[in-house]
Amino acid sequence: MSSRKRDASAKDETEWKHFEMFRQKLADFPMGQVQKVPPPAADFRVDTPQGALGIELARIIDGPLREQEVLREMAVEAGRLEYMRRGRPNVEVHFLWLNSPNKGAECRPLGLRFANLVEAHIPPDTGNVESIELTWLELRSADLSRLVHSIRIIRFPNVPLMWASSEGGWFDARADVVNGVVAQKTLKLPEYRRSCPQVWLLLVADGEGISGFVDHEDVAALEVESSFDRVYFLDFWSAHLHQLRASRPADK
Repeated sequence: MSSRKRDASAKDETEWKHFEMFRQKLADFPMGQVQKVPPPAADFRVDTPQGALGIELARIIDGPLREQEVLREMAVEAGRLEYMRRGRPNVEVHFLWLNSPNKGAECRPLGLRFANLVEAHIPPDTGNVESIELTWLELRSADLSRLVHSIRIIRFPNVPLMWASSEGGWFDARADVVNGVVAQKTLKLPEYRRSCPQVWLLLVADGEGISGFVDHEDVAALEVESSFDRVYFLDFWSAHLHQLRASRPADK
């Protein structure tokens, strides 16, 4: 399978996951057959007794922050693969970042440095949980203190080989960010209505990394300018669904 087809398949799987939660959470979701349809139609079509309903999905994310997360994940995965290639004992490794690599070309060399550092600090095999935290002193010696705040290495019986970035918080999904997503989708609304006379917009915060975490109550309180028949917001991480207040452009 080509990388383009894999990406499309992964996108479809994610959108189905979001759609299914939306359908479960919405008490008055209409009865009817549901199908995933390709562009230029809305993402989902529901054939109801009252006619076809289109539902378009749009993710609320902090784009620049998501790019940083992807680069961090690439570097960590490169380190994990190199460590695994060396056949060293399984360990959990958690990275707390300060900054991100600037570009993808930096990730593989950075992963090699991660593998070297972890290999040099494998906790002893005692049969119990053992952990080592690498902080500024060790990171400075490996020329990593500008990028990484700390690295925790954990070893215990039957531990999986898992390396992960550890982060906390959320991004501020301001009104201009949300309205920008709505406006972008509104440009395509005439095309969506060609196949479905009624079209809803579902905004989703996916909770994948800090770039997808929002304060759902803050987003729920927003009013958007929209020509969609309904606009919903789904916080996938907390499983909260809200219908957003919407004013049509013609009302202003």
